[in-house]
Amino acid sequence: MVIALPLSGRFPVLVLLCLGFAQGSASIADETSKFVVVESMTTALIRYAEIASRDSGILQSIPVTPNEIVAEGTLLASLDDELQVIAVQQAELNVTIAELKANNNLPIETAKAKVREAEQEKARLEIAAKISQKQAESDVSVRLAEKNREVAQFELDRAQKAKSTFSGSISNAELNRLQVLFDQRTLEIEKAHEDRAITVMKPEADTAAVRQQAETVAGSQLLALEREQEKRVAQTSVDVANSELALARLHLNRRRLLAPFSSTIVALNRQPGEWVEPGTIVLRLIQLDRLRVEGFVNAGAAAQIKIGHAAEISFSDHSHASVKAVVSFVSPEIEAVNQQVRIWAEFDNADHRIRPGLVATMKVDVSGLAENSSAKTLPKNRSSSTSR
Repeated sequence: MVIALPLSGRFPVLVLLCLGFAQGSASIADETSKFVVVESMTTALIRYAEIASRDSGILQSIPVTPNEIVAEGTLLASLDDELQVIAVQQAELNVTIAELKANNNLPIETAKAKVREAEQEKARLEIAAKISQKQAESDVSVRLAEKNREVAQFELDRAQKAKSTFSGSISNAELNRLQVLFDQRTLEIEKAHEDRAITVMKPEADTAAVRQQAETVAGSQLLALEREQEKRVAQTSVDVANSELALARLHLNRRRLLAPFSSTIVALNRQPGEWVEPGTIVLRLIQLDRLRVEGFVNAGAAAQIKIGHAAEISFSDHSHASVKAVVSFVSPEIEAVNQQVRIWAEFDNADHRIRPGLVATMKVDVSGLAENSSAKTLPKNRSSSTSR
C-alpha cells in the first residue's frame, strides 16, 4: 500500500509500507490451536559424503556400483599400494627384530656372571694377602735355621774335642759328616733370610693384585650396567618400531577409501586406471535411512516451535503415507526480508521409501515434546560431510 502524506514543502513524500510479504512456505497457526502447519517444505538428506582421495596415485579398483547399498567400513575404492604394502612388511620385520633384542636377557646374565666371578676372585686374593701378611710378620723359619746350626755347631765342636782327647773315638768320616751338616745348617740360615725377605715383599704384591681385581670387578659391574642400558634402549626401539609400523599402516590405509557410514552409492566420478591427486572426488554416497524436511515458518509461529516437538509429514505427490518426525532445528535467526525462520524436522526412512527432493507439508504438535526426541535427533554438525 502506498500512502502520500502531505509535508511542508512543495512536493509530497511517498512512503512505502510493507504490510505483508512472504517467500517460500507459509505457516498456519492460531492461538487456540496446538498445531502449527508448515507448507512447501523440501525433503533433504541429513548425511551424505563426497569421498575424495587422500593420496596421489593410480586408482586401482572401485569394487562398488551406483545404487549399491554399503555398510560402514566397506571398501569403496583403492589406489595402487605395492610400495605401501612392502613398507608395512618391512616395518613388521623391524618390530620382530626389536622385540627379539628387547627380550634377549643373555648379555645381562653373562655380564652379571662375570661380576660374580670377579668378586669371588677378589675375595680369594684378599684372603691370600692376609696370609702373606701374617707370613711376613713371622721369623720362625730364620730362628729355626739358627737353632739347627747351633745344634750342628755343638755336635761338631764336641766331636772335635773328643777326637783331640781320644784320637780313636771319632772317625774322620764322622767329623766330615758333622762339618758338612754344620755348613748345611749355615746355608739354611741364609736361605731362611732370603725367603723371609721375599715373604716380606709378598703382601705388597698381593695387595696390588687385590687392587687390580677390584678394578676388574668395577669394570664387570659397568659392563653389566651397560648391558642393562642396552636392554632399555632395545625396549625403546620396540616402541619406535611399532610407531614406524603404525605410520606404514597409516600410509597403506590412506590408499583405501572406506564408507564412513552405511549409505547408498549415487555417483562414480572416476574410473580405475585414472591418476588422482589428494582431494580428487572419486564417488558420492548418501544415507537414506534417516531424512529431514527443511522449510520456513513465520517468526510468530516459530516462537511456538521447540526442538523435540513431534510432527507429522505428508508429501505432495500423495504416493507416500504420512510419517512421524521430530523437530531437530529451529534457527535462532529471523530473515530480515520476509520475517521467516528456518526449521528442520527429522524422520526415519529405514525402507528407503521416501526420496530427497519431495515437497512436503509438516504439522507440528506444539503442545509437548515427542517421546525419545533427543535419541532420534542427530547432531547438527553431521548434516553433511566430505571424506578425504
